[in-house]
Amino acid sequence: MATATETRKDRTIGIAGVELPSVEMPSLQPAQIQANSRQVIEANKAIGLISLNAFESGVQELIDMEHKVAEAYENEWLSKMTQAHAALMTDLSGTYVKAAREILK
Repeated sequence: MATATETRKDRTIGIAGVELPSVEMPSLQPAQIQANSRQVIEANKAIGLISLNAFESGVQELIDMEHKVAEAYENEWLSKMTQAHAALMTDLSGTYVKAAREILK
C-alpha cells in the first residue's frame, strides 16, 4: 500500500488506507493564469472592503455608546476621561481604516 508521500505506478495515492486517484491539473496558459489571479485579487479586495466597512461601523457604534456613557456620568473627571478615550478611539480607528483603504485600492 502506498503512503501519502508515495506514488504508485498506476498514479494513485494512499491516504489512511484509502486509495485516491491522482488528479491531473489542466495546463493553463500564462494569460489565463494572470486573468484568474486578477479575478482572485479583485474578489479579495471586495471582501476586504466589506470587512473594513463592518469594522468601521462596529467601532463607531462603540464610540457612540462611550459618548453616551460619558454624558451620563455625574463625576466630571470620569466623564472627561471617557470622552478622551472615545476621541482617542476615533482617531486610532480612523487612521487604521484610512490605511487599510489605501492598501485595498
